Amino acid sequence: MSNAIALQTVIEYVEALSPEDQDLLIELIQKRRIEKQKAEVAENIELTLSQQDKETLEKAAAAQSKTLSEYLLKIALSLAKETPEIEQIVLSDRDWEIFASAIENPPEPNEALKAAIKEYQEEYGKW
Repeated sequence: MSNAIALQTVIEYVEALSPEDQDLLIELIQKRRIEKQKAEVAENIELTLSQQDKETLEKAAAAQSKTLSEYLLKIALSLAKETPEIEQIVLSDRDWEIFASAIENPPEPNEALKAAIKEYQEEYGKW
């Protein structure tokens, strides 16, 4: 059934209704439309920044013919999509004990580790 035929069928159906039923149908359609619009309402996020930062962002947004909100949303979504998912490792009780023991009771540093620490400190200073 084409859209034109389906629409014509709906029109004929509505015209056959009593005026009261037509009013009720219109009211139901309007309520559905309002419910749908409410479901599509955007959420707000509050952002606190300096006046200088805001001006910088506004200039960048204007350069791309975007509002500040559009510009920030584009950047934030782009970065969020690039962010890798957090990987979770689940350890058995036995493996957890081994891991915790290694952290709580580290072995004495060997010569290679001592050399690496010395090299790091010479290049970057002591931490």
